Amino acid sequence: MPKGKGLASRYYDVFAELKVSRRVVSKALKHILDKKIIVSSFNIEQGNVKIVKLLFPSETRRDFFHTLVIGEYGVKCDCEASALRGYICSHIAAGLIILDMFFKNTGREFSIKDFPQLRRYIEEHER
Repeated sequence: MPKGKGLASRYYDVFAELKVSRRVVSKALKHILDKKIIVSSFNIEQGNVKIVKLLFPSETRRDFFHTLVIGEYGVKCDCEASALRGYICSHIAAGLIILDMFFKNTGREFSIKDFPQLRRYIEEHER
């Protein structure tokens, strides 16, 4: 990502290329900043994502969590926007931003827009 831009602006640009609205990216960043995400599994081996499982508290239902799984074979979220409509939801965006931050902190390259599991998700849900 180009230097000189703010964190939010960089992610807005990346996700805009994937046709994800600024509202969804803002919501994803809010999930991260609120620090309410529960990391259930986080397994990365030799720079490859094996499985990342994150739980996001529901905004509308008490004591209910949406589950995001990013694994070797794909990306899956059980929220309505993703499961029923096939959109890249704020949970998926937040999970990818977390992965991006993790890889950048470890000095490794990671590209959200070129992430194969996300590409597969987009191909499966294209209309």
